[in-house]
Formats: sequence, C-alpha cells, structure tokens
Amino acid sequence: MPFTNVERDDRYAFELPYERATPGVSAMLRAKNEETNVAIVLPRILGLFDEVVFVDNGSTDATLATAVRVAAEHPHGDRLRLATYPFAVSRCGDDHWATPEDSVANLAYYYNWCLSRCSFDYVFKWDLDMIPIPGREHVLAEAFESIDHSADDLWSVRCQTIYRAPDSRWYAARNEINREPRLHPNKATVRYRKARMWETLQPDIDLGERDIGDRPCIYEMKDTTTDEFSHWTNTTDLTHRKQTEYRNFCAVRDGRIDPDEFDEIDPPVELSPATRSESSVP
Repeated sequence: MPFTNVERDDRYAFELPYERATPGVSAMLRAKNEETNVAIVLPRILGLFDEVVFVDNGSTDATLATAVRVAAEHPHGDRLRLATYPFAVSRCGDDHWATPEDSVANLAYYYNWCLSRCSFDYVFKWDLDMIPIPGREHVLAEAFESIDHSADDLWSVRCQTIYRAPDSRWYAARNEINREPRLHPNKATVRYRKARMWETLQPDIDLGERDIGDRPCIYEMKDTTTDEFSHWTNTTDLTHRKQTEYRNFCAVRDGRIDPDEFDEIDPPVELSPATRSESSVP
C-alpha cells in the first residue's frame, strides 16, 4: 500500500506491505529531545524485542548520540535500528485536526512511516516515558513468546502512571491504571488514521483481543518538573483520560498529595530536571 504526501517529498513517501514474512516483535520508538529518557528506557527494552526501531524526530540535543552510545554498550545493541524523521509534527488537538492526513506533519502519516521501518510481523508502540515495571519484565517476554503469528491479534497491556514530584519522590496515581492496545500485526490493513485529537489505530480487518497479563507491567513516568503537555495545542482541549492526568500532574507538582489518591513508591529510576517527554503521545 503506497503512501504519498501533499508536500510531494518523495524521500518520505513509503509503502506498507500487506504481509510481513518474519515472525517477531518490533518496538516502534519515537524520540524528540529526550536524551535523558533514552539513557533510562533503551537499556531496559533492547533485550525484550527482536528489534527496536528508534525514530529521531528532529532532536536538537544528544538524543541520537545517546541512543548510539547505549547500543554500543548493551549486549543486545545490534537490535537497534536508527531512522530520522526531520519534520515538525503537529501537536495533539486542534493543530493535529487542522493538518491534512497525508501531510508529513500529520501524526497518522508519521506513525505509518515509522511502521514502514519495522521488519517483524508484530509491532509494539513503545513511548520514551515507559519502562517495564521492575520484576514484571517476564510478563512482557512471555506474552511475546506466546504470539500466534498465524493470527491477527490486538494485544492490550495495563500501564500504571507514576509521577516524580519536584522533591524527587515518586507517586502512583490510584485512578490511572490504563488498559492500552499497544501490540498489533504489522501489515497495511492495520494502520493509523487521523482522529480528532491524535492518530488512532483503525484496522481494515477483524482483530482478536488479547491481554498481556491481568495487572500493570509497565510504568508510564511523568516528571512534574518538565512541561509534560507541550505537545498539546492547549490544556483546555483534553480527553477525559488526559484531563485526569493533567489534574494528577498538577497535584503532584504543587505538593497536593492526597493519600487516598496517590501511593508513594520506591524510585524506579532517577530522572534529572532536564528530562522531557515530547515524543510521548496518548
């Protein structure tokens, strides 16, 4: 299935095949100005996947160099596949909605281009604010081993949102355990389309529904010392889920920690104040 763009930039025209021959799981990882998160996240997932497709979206910091360094030092560093996407992608919300779906600036076009770089027949959409929960990595590995590569299944995973306060303490929000569809077949009939707020996976075929475990095995990390919502047009045009996240983010940032709503947890990682999350899209 060919994709062309309204900008007529043939360098970023691409095709999605109707079938991928090689069984396995590719991690699709997009990054922009996230050198700190790269050093935290990449070492924790290189051994989980058959390949990690790392797409740098015009970073101006050491994001790309950090990815190269991590791979050079990691026993599974040969699984890293680097790609660059130099275009400014529209922010979620009104900016995204105003951008043509076949523009290089549209989230759906961008994500489908990222899919085109993935080699294996299943893809996991991983974000650079996500890490496997320590001690729960095996749940993901076992799920990947159990994939029926002759079937077309959409796998969901439960993610626990956690917040780093300005004093470096970490809190888990009790109302933010989200079941997210993240793992899907890598073929043209399972692709991303433009939706009101951002891109959504809209397959042309029926997909089976599977779950990776029955409790969270991934942390979604939010650092309240950064501008977590910079990739949104504004914070008044948010989905219900993002409204919940925004309220929790502000509460932790401002020190309003209600023990009925948050549990303090051991630090899963140490983040510097410079950590950013520009590539993370709901």
